[in-house]
Amino acid sequence: ETESPSQEMFTKLAQTGDALADDLWPDLLKLIHSKSKADSDPLEILLENVDKNDKFRAFIEHVSTVPEWCNFDDFEAAIKFHQRLSLPFSYVLGICTLVGGFGCPEINKVLISSRYWA
Repeated sequence: ETESPSQEMFTKLAQTGDALADDLWPDLLKLIHSKSKADSDPLEILLENVDKNDKFRAFIEHVSTVPEWCNFDDFEAAIKFHQRLSLPFSYVLGICTLVGGFGCPEINKVLISSRYWA
């Protein structure tokens, strides 16, 4: 597939890159390729050298900060909602979708037109 994703999509992704990670990569790559660390995990190397490299320290501080949009009360509510309704969801998705194929073939047209079945 050379057409999907398009070059336009790749360009857009390149413009939304992670500048902190891009900036520290050359320094990390040098450490990875050093003889004594050739078989080590890059994350372990980064963490071992946090105090020695300002780029590493800035990156760790950035990724360790909880984003402003993160609301743990909302996450907890979503988890409880999913746990409470997982059995009905399973029933609807697992059993009721068979109606179109076996129980009532005429419903296929409705399901397709509603984009339920794409």
